[in-house]
Amino acid sequence: MPDNRKIFLISFIVNLVFSMITALLALIVYTINHNIYDVNYIMTAFISTLVLTRILLVKVQLSPSFQVILGSFLFTFGCLFLTIFSDCFAMVFIGALLFGMAIGFIAPALLTMLTDSNAERNIGIYNTIVAIASIFSPLIGEKFYAFNSLMLFTFWLILSILMTILSIMIKEKNTTLLIGVNKDMKNISVILSNRAFKEAFWVLLFSSISYGSIVSYLPIYFKKMGFSIGIYYLLFWSGYIFVQFLRKSVANDKIIFWSILGISLGQLTLVFFDISYIIYISSIVYGMGYGTLFKIFYLKIGLFSKKYTRNLAFSIIGLISYLGVGLAPIFLLPFNVENWRTLFLGNLLYCLIALALFVILERKKYGTRC
Repeated sequence: MPDNRKIFLISFIVNLVFSMITALLALIVYTINHNIYDVNYIMTAFISTLVLTRILLVKVQLSPSFQVILGSFLFTFGCLFLTIFSDCFAMVFIGALLFGMAIGFIAPALLTMLTDSNAERNIGIYNTIVAIASIFSPLIGEKFYAFNSLMLFTFWLILSILMTILSIMIKEKNTTLLIGVNKDMKNISVILSNRAFKEAFWVLLFSSISYGSIVSYLPIYFKKMGFSIGIYYLLFWSGYIFVQFLRKSVANDKIIFWSILGISLGQLTLVFFDISYIIYISSIVYGMGYGTLFKIFYLKIGLFSKKYTRNLAFSIIGLISYLGVGLAPIFLLPFNVENWRTLFLGNLLYCLIALALFVILERKKYGTRC
């Protein structure tokens, strides 16, 4: 099997399993002690190790193939902990730490290897695979979890073992595990001064806070309302995957403006409506906006000429959506007054901040090429 196919299959597996975990983790944790604040602790644990892993990758240049192998092993152990100790908060907490490290290593490494050649084509395929893996998995996971949670966790474990085997089979031209240690931080300063990177970082950060609230709070809200989080994610990822097939239209920076408006509309619907089908339909627009943002910024970073610079930039930008999950409970603390509409209104506010930042940054002409 060619290496690109192995990489795409690993992408499919990790996103298939992790999409289920993302959709169900809040419910899994809430079921243990029936305490919504436990969800915040788990999300913080996940994000903390994810951030620390990405910081490590800033300082230490590891071979992308080794990152995938290491991340796959960590992901497998996380699934193992969840399978054996799903009713123990402490063990689920440790599992969250392992998942954070795993995603921290795997995601940027996959993107780096895929952008060695045919970057636009491979990124389009990658984003499509991510969406396909994610589109049905929350609904399947939701039904599977209600039927037999242990069987679901075992299924995750088997897939993670398969992913680990595939990662070991990847052959890379540079077989050195440790490529080097970044001491002068020159690469970081080049990336941080790049206009495309600055725009991507700030716009995605504030836009992803809304996604973080969806992951952290919407499953619990939907359970109280009698809605299906699986259907919501199904339609969300349908919108996400649709925009991956658009080529010329998404290359225009003006589309970023409309994408943020689409994300804002998704939050606005949650504020003013408690009718299931209206919320479900709005999730399509939300997914289209969110998918377009990531495609545009991934394409821009894929143009960076140096492999390590691309890996580093992908490490940071790929972190944003997960960072939004971790920061959402903190940023939304002033709006968390046991009123769901107020909480979603806080989400809308941060979407509007993302829109304002985009307009400001778009008017400035600065930055360098990487």
